[in-house]
Formats: sequence, C-alpha cells, structure tokens
Amino acid sequence: MWLAARSTIGGAVIWEAVFGVVTWLEVIQFAKEYPTAADRARLVAMMGTNIGITALFGPSPDIDTPAGYAATHAVGVLGIIGAAWGLLAATRALRGEEDSGRWEVLLAGATTPRRAAAAALAGLGIAWLTLWAVTAAIYAATGRYHDARFSVATALFAAAATAAAAAVFLAVGALCSQLASTRRQAAALAGAVFGMAYLVRVIAYSSTSLRWLRWATPLGWVDETHPFIRSHWPPLLAIAATVTVLVVATIAVAGARDLNTGILPGRDTAPAHTRLLTGTTGLAYRLERGTVLGWGVGLAVGGFVVGLIAKGSADIWANQTGGLFVAIAHARGGAVYLGVSFTIIAFLIAMTAADRSTQPAKRKRPAASITSSPDRLPGRRGWHNDSSYPSQSWPDSEQPPASSSGPGPP
Repeated sequence: MWLAARSTIGGAVIWEAVFGVVTWLEVIQFAKEYPTAADRARLVAMMGTNIGITALFGPSPDIDTPAGYAATHAVGVLGIIGAAWGLLAATRALRGEEDSGRWEVLLAGATTPRRAAAAALAGLGIAWLTLWAVTAAIYAATGRYHDARFSVATALFAAAATAAAAAVFLAVGALCSQLASTRRQAAALAGAVFGMAYLVRVIAYSSTSLRWLRWATPLGWVDETHPFIRSHWPPLLAIAATVTVLVVATIAVAGARDLNTGILPGRDTAPAHTRLLTGTTGLAYRLERGTVLGWGVGLAVGGFVVGLIAKGSADIWANQTGGLFVAIAHARGGAVYLGVSFTIIAFLIAMTAADRSTQPAKRKRPAASITSSPDRLPGRRGWHNDSSYPSQSWPDSEQPPASSSGPGPP
C-alpha cells in the first residue's frame, strides 16, 4: 500500500498545485478582464452560445461570476488532465510493478493476489486524497479573495469535483491492468476508454438535441456537479458508486488470473520479421509503431475538429489583453483557442512520453527450476533461473526421511 502511495503522491502533489494555482489565477483574471456588468454580459453572450468552447470546457453556467468562470476551467481543463494522470498512475502502480517482476516477490510472501491488489488500490486512494486535500486548501484560500467570496464547504466540494475524473480513471486504469497482459496494453486500453468518454462528451455538447448523452460518460457527470456554483451532489455520488464498482471488479479479477497474464489474450509470439532489426532505430520503430500510429490518427482527427471550432471562438478572446490563456497562446482572438487546445494536447503527449520512457522493460522468463530460497523466503519453494534440467531440492526443515531401500522421492 505505502509503496503505491509513495510512487504516486509525488505526481499528485504537482497536479494539486497546478489545479489550485490555475483556479486562483482564473479568479484574479476575471476581475481584471471583466470588471463591469457590461463586460460580463458580453462574456455570457459569447461563451453561452459558442459550441466550440462548450465542447472544450463543458457547459458554462453562471459564467458572469468569478466562481462560475473558475468552475468552467477547473472542471473542463483540469479535470481532463487529472483523468490522464489517473490512468497512467494506476497502470504504473499495478501492471507496471508486475511487468518489472516486483509483484512476484510480493506474492511470494504471506499475501494473495487479491490482497496485494487491494493494498495497491489503497495506496492510490491515499494519493488521490492528497490531491483532493491540497487542492481544497488552495481553493479555500482563493475563496477569501474579495471578488470570489465562496465558502470553505464550497471549496471542499469543488476540489472533489475537480479530482473526480482522476478518481474514475484511477479505477479504470486499475481494472485495465488486470485485464491486459502488459502495461503497454493496459495503458492503451485505459486510454481508449478515456478517449471514448471524452468523445461522447464532445458530441453531447455539440447540439442541444444531444445533451442527454452527457449522462453516458463520467466526464459529463463531473460537468453536472457545478462546483463553486450550486454544489450538485447526486452526480458526485454516481461517480463514487462507479469507482466502487470498478475497484471491486479489479480485486475480483486479480484473484481470477495467473501471475503475468491477463484476461485479454496477449501476443507472446509472432512470425519473425527481421528486415528492420538492423539496429536500435529499427527496433524502436517495431516496438512503438502501433502507439505512434494510434496517436497520429487521434491527433489528426482532433486537430481537424479543433480547427473547425476555432473560427467561431475568435470573438471571445478578441478584446482580451491578458490572463492565463492569452499568456499561454501568445496571441489574441481565435488563435487563443487554437493555442490553448494544442497546448493541452501537447501536454498530454508529453505526459505519455515521459511515462513510457520510465517503464521498465518486461522481464524475460527463462527456463525455471524449482528450488528452495532459505536466505530470502525460508520454507518456501520459488523459481530460480537455471539452465540445467529441472530438479527438486528441499529445505533442511522439509528433507524427506532417509530410506535404506528403494529410490528416493521422484
């Protein structure tokens, strides 16, 4: 449990600081950019009817208040980034440990696969609680700003709503780690679930006749919590129930499969194709071509959609001279939308690349023989790398009785 918590809390602390600081900056920016009622009415007219902004950030209720403005960006942007962090953290803590061989050492002790999975999930839960707690503290401090004026209870709920997507995809990543045979496959499967959830959310907000689709995705549930504004609890309870179901399923599947296998079939062998295997470059291409192709198709489709939406977003930032998003994009008008969109995409790609670069290579499993391990695991039989014919040896405490006639134990 504590190993999973220690390996995940570092990233959680970074993201909780990002979540809190970005929200604080949004509140300050709102007071500077929209100081009058006329400015805020103009903001409502532009963002309330813009399909592109709604698809990117989600709905914008009460956008004419500092709390509503902060909620739009906290849930719409930070929640998406938190979801990506959650699925990567979960696959690293579960399937990543199994691929590296450390999970086998853990299971050699006095534990079971289900108990080990439950302990890892508890560690991930501790990391998520840390994410929520520090985000809530920064939100509460932001609420004391004279133009924000929201209570501590509102800050606590808003922090839970901001981190809700991370909780869901922590659980999704954990379940995919049990279904898949490798961490790469688990991350790809969890990423596909995330992509489908986000796509359904975008479709739901692309037309008023399709708004009902928001209830088909957890990201839509997060939007319906309305943090900083109304603190709508039922969607958050649905998210908690979903996380609970996924956690229970993860623990159940962990005990129903063998070590280093998955429920989904893995591809352990393939026909030899050695044409490109003339060096490290060809090997890297062979190993990563599926991932690169998938990202390429996804980026092409996403870029096409963002480009179609950008033209209608020009008026929102046309008169804006400062703020976080203008600083990120280094532009004004519709270019701000493009800059922010591609910054988010580039950030997600960078997260994935950094995570992949730290993945340990999957350990090869040579021929094994049964032997004792009296130094490390007394009284147990473990797997030992040996090129000789498999033979059986016994710890001193388990030596069979000597016999003067007949062969020994087979």
